[in-house]
Amino acid sequence: MATNSKGGRRRRPPANPARGRALRLLRRLRPEADDGPPLAEVLDRGDLSGADRRLLHALYLAVCRNRPWLDHCIAPLVKRPWAEVEPRVQDILRLGAAQLLCMERIPAHAAVSESVALCRAAHVDRAAGFVNAVLRRLAATPPSPPDPEGEGGIALTCGMPDWLVARFVARHGEAEARARLTALNTPPAGTVVRLNPLRGDRQATLAALAEASSPPPPAPLGRDGVVLAANLRPADLPPLVDGRIYLQDGASQWVAEVVAPKPGERILDACAAPGGKASHLAALMGNNGEVVAVELDPGRTKRLRLNLRRLGATCVRVVEADAATLADGPPFDRILLYAPCTGLGVMRRHPEIRWRRTAAAVVETGHLQSRLLRRVAAHLRPGGTLVYATCSTEPEEGEAVIARSLADNDAFTAAPLATVPEAVAEVAPGQYRTLPHRAELDAFFVARLRRG
Repeated sequence: MATNSKGGRRRRPPANPARGRALRLLRRLRPEADDGPPLAEVLDRGDLSGADRRLLHALYLAVCRNRPWLDHCIAPLVKRPWAEVEPRVQDILRLGAAQLLCMERIPAHAAVSESVALCRAAHVDRAAGFVNAVLRRLAATPPSPPDPEGEGGIALTCGMPDWLVARFVARHGEAEARARLTALNTPPAGTVVRLNPLRGDRQATLAALAEASSPPPPAPLGRDGVVLAANLRPADLPPLVDGRIYLQDGASQWVAEVVAPKPGERILDACAAPGGKASHLAALMGNNGEVVAVELDPGRTKRLRLNLRRLGATCVRVVEADAATLADGPPFDRILLYAPCTGLGVMRRHPEIRWRRTAAAVVETGHLQSRLLRRVAAHLRPGGTLVYATCSTEPEEGEAVIARSLADNDAFTAAPLATVPEAVAEVAPGQYRTLPHRAELDAFFVARLRRG
């Protein structure tokens, strides 16, 4: 550490806490990194002011949604290949570039000086001069926006990794791929919630929500879904605290509607945490029947129980177990397998996911899902309905899983819906995909099968 003129140690200039926290979060944007706590949990910690929480949120999302464009702008200003720059320094430069190019309210001098301070706080002091020079050059000559039709245009304008862009173009062509990926990189205009009849009358709940802002419009999918204004903080709303509403995207709500449970039936929710679909099934049944909600992870099981209690889903019985090795018992009338997946369909709300996944992970996850579906399906009674769902855009986790299932077990056949909502496409008999580029919702795959 440097010394001052009197021979004492010179203190490191403190970095803004929001920028320091953002840098630590960006370290998780690598497939090999640990997940760590979700962003919402990081933001809810009490050690940041409201202004710093907002800055942290904006910085993190700006880098997640614009990383290819930021790298494209920074790389020509670096004398060595961009890939050879130390990852921590890359992230510091991305944060600085995001402030210069994506956040109009931050002065250029503050973006540069705070990035230099961040080098010292992150113990990469040797890079401070390099970061200072690169960002000053970037501030002096801001780049033109990327050409959507140019080389790498889709990745640059849609903020997606090359491997994912290549997959979308191969499946849909360039124009459709651009439309779909743009939708998946566009943050939601509002927050979708599900009205919960187990805790309150629909009209009374709508009136309570209208008092907080304005009457919420219906969601594009989900019979009980409404959209809250973007300026509302759902955690502050009494209907969320007392269980009258539940945060749940319309695509996720539609999954339980596809299961179509009836009062008195016995239902299996095979991977149930955090409880949104299990509680929705209970609501659709009027708490008349039994929903067996299975979850393996103890922490997620605890959260599942708390949510079910808050939502008044009294017909749900929680079982802490592995759905793949569930003990034999009476067969179920209906089964919902919302399978663990890569999560690429929820990038609108969780843009970091794209940087934490690989093409190899997509293929591997699809095979794991097939094994889980095969074992869960054994618990369905003859004549019963099985719904398989994922929040993934990729066919290896959707259509391919169902194709293997139907090929391996001739007792199952497709069970198409009588009507299909406008925001949904039927991609094969009984198989559906929600369409984020046609309506504001997540990208889900849902398949409906019947056992003969």
